[in-house]
Amino acid sequence: MSLLDRYLAAVRNHLPAAQQDDIIAELGEDLRARLDERAAELGRPLTEDEEAELLQPYGRPLLLAARYRPQQHLIGPNVFPYYWATLKLALAVVLVVCLAVVVTLAVAGRPERGIEILWKTPANAALSVFTWVTLAFALIEAAAGRVRAWERWDPRTLPPATLPAPRPSRFETGLDLVLSTAFVVWWAGMPHFTFLRTLANSGIEMAPAWSAFYLPVLVVAIASVAAKAVVLVRPDAQAFRFVTGLVTTAAGMVILMLLLRAGDLVVFSVPDRQAEPLARVVNMALRVSFVVAIVVSAVTTALDTRRYLRARGQVG
Repeated sequence: MSLLDRYLAAVRNHLPAAQQDDIIAELGEDLRARLDERAAELGRPLTEDEEAELLQPYGRPLLLAARYRPQQHLIGPNVFPYYWATLKLALAVVLVVCLAVVVTLAVAGRPERGIEILWKTPANAALSVFTWVTLAFALIEAAAGRVRAWERWDPRTLPPATLPAPRPSRFETGLDLVLSTAFVVWWAGMPHFTFLRTLANSGIEMAPAWSAFYLPVLVVAIASVAAKAVVLVRPDAQAFRFVTGLVTTAAGMVILMLLLRAGDLVVFSVPDRQAEPLARVVNMALRVSFVVAIVVSAVTTALDTRRYLRARGQVG
């Protein structure tokens, strides 16, 4: 993998998904022509040091990619990519912290206070984060003009290129994040709401066997929500998405397999002739759905792992 290919791969990671192919094709053609012209002048292939010397004036991949984005004037073009990345990360941290507070309050038996916080706090916290991050980078922008270090970089420090993987849809990721967050809040409040434990007063209720799984399910669900929040703001973080998906899926499969061995998961709670057969049907449906979920998760994880490793191997 040549230094030019690594450079183009690094630039691609910071381009708008819809324009990546066109921009990289055009940029790659221009850069290859420049390198070929220099090689023709020397009468031999270029060394890595000579490639780095020709690529260095184009600037860091993040800054070069920023030139192809719509013009942003709040923060200067040299600083804006770093500002935008920091702002997205800070907002994701705010979301995770708010969720953690809500879950803690729900577990402590104060879910109504958690809902109040979830309703009021995120917008105010996001506004504060936006204000302080913007102010900080405005100061950095003022100082950056006096510091030449922004222009000093070595193309040889570029990471190995990886094959571009399809980025997850932000809409799908956002919807998944909302649904996962709703599940966390529902699960965290389960011990404190009789209506939830009795499955809407249906005559059946969750069996005592669930108590051993309450905390493990809550931990895995919160970890999954945190990972999805990061993916939402950093859809190009392929390795992070793969590893966190693998870990949370494996943990979920273990929990499902243990649930299959836990016996009845719902029991009838009222002396009703219809409640007992309903409990048997629900238990059977749960077991079947758990088996299907385990098989589908195993197959999907195997295919994702094979695809990820193949992409890494082809690049190397």
